[in-house]
Amino acid sequence: MNESFKWFATVDLSEYEDKYISIVGTEVVFADEDPEIAYEEAKKSILIRKLSSGRFYQVILLSSGEGNIMIEFSYRCEVLPSGITIYRPVAKVYIHKTNGDWIPEYFYVDSGADYTLVPYRMGRFLGLESISVLDITEMGGIGGVIGVRTAVVPMKIGEYEFDCTIMWAQIERVPLLLGRQDVFEYFEITFRQRTKKVIFKWNS
Repeated sequence: MNESFKWFATVDLSEYEDKYISIVGTEVVFADEDPEIAYEEAKKSILIRKLSSGRFYQVILLSSGEGNIMIEFSYRCEVLPSGITIYRPVAKVYIHKTNGDWIPEYFYVDSGADYTLVPYRMGRFLGLESISVLDITEMGGIGGVIGVRTAVVPMKIGEYEFDCTIMWAQIERVPLLLGRQDVFEYFEITFRQRTKKVIFKWNS
């Protein structure tokens, strides 16, 4: 558990009751009844943390009235071969490698996908060959039918750890997809298309 969460677990936030607060480190940067205002005003502060890619912001919004912690990610901007610019929801996910390391990766958040999907080489890197079901089954999607092996892998989003059923594709040309199984059961996920944000709220 990092210092922000240790601080949050003990600090008195009663003055912010029924408001959303943006926290950076161990400081309340901004508070408002509207979570979007709390985010936008906090983003103006130089204290906001940029992620390593330089394209995403991750801000924890806390509703002290309910005690819920929300983790927010910005959509990813991509340019199609046609030249059209689109924005897709992504989330920073930590996957537990069989050697004990936590591996950070950005997954597309796909509410239309039944299961979380990883490509072949990523599965090999994570060591899934030692923990996955040996039998190859078929998984269908928009791109057609592919062979997959099933594994249950510890994951983290923010500070929240849970077991996730993963479909390990036996081909390489598939994206990292975060599907509904397990993930959507542990989190309430909100897509804000207008502001291009996706928000994860832990189901405590």
